[in-house]
Amino acid sequence: TLKIRNVEIGSGIPKIAVPIEAVDEAGALLKAKKASGKCDLLEIRADALKDCENIPNLMSFVKNVRDIFQGPVLFTLRSSREGGKYKGSREKYAEILEAAAISPAIDLVDIEYSSPFAGKLLKKVHEGGKAALLSHHDFNGTPGADAIERQLSGMELLGADIVKAAYMPLKSEDVCNVLKASHKMKETSAVPYFIISMGETGIMTRFGGEAFGSCMTFGCIDGEGSAPGQIEA
Repeated sequence: TLKIRNVEIGSGIPKIAVPIEAVDEAGALLKAKKASGKCDLLEIRADALKDCENIPNLMSFVKNVRDIFQGPVLFTLRSSREGGKYKGSREKYAEILEAAAISPAIDLVDIEYSSPFAGKLLKKVHEGGKAALLSHHDFNGTPGADAIERQLSGMELLGADIVKAAYMPLKSEDVCNVLKASHKMKETSAVPYFIISMGETGIMTRFGGEAFGSCMTFGCIDGEGSAPGQIEA
């Protein structure tokens, strides 16, 4: 398990995270207010902000979110390569995450496992006293259960505090592979993990994860989710 502020991740039912997406600070702060009291963690989706590369302004915004939400705050800059809105360079992606690593308003930083700087960023996050969530997202399909397990185990070996993977199912068998991999991770993983099958086909993985060991799930507010298949928090 991993305890962040008042939330113990990896024990009991999966903790609910609500992603906050908006093009400007005012809209994002309004969503943060709506989410307060309805979730265990708040995810700042920095890639949705139109000026997310302005690091001083971005970190000021993060501080304002902390004034609204007292629970764990997860910082995410999701690249377009993994289904997000950020289209900047890999180097700028790393620079923004390094700034997040030293912000006192952030507790947990999402690092894309595919980033060539993943290992370096993970070290920076730990040096900043934060927890690192290594993630992988595939919007084109779902590999076999063994391949999923290898991906998450690789993240764990790199030093992640939490590991996450999300896949798009093309058939019902893909959802079964996600559940098989999750069940196997329940037996072998030494860190909290969660695996999501996206869209309507995989929706059961968002609310039935406890039986398969998932530590977290994502819920939306007012129907505005950050990925296909998210349900109301």
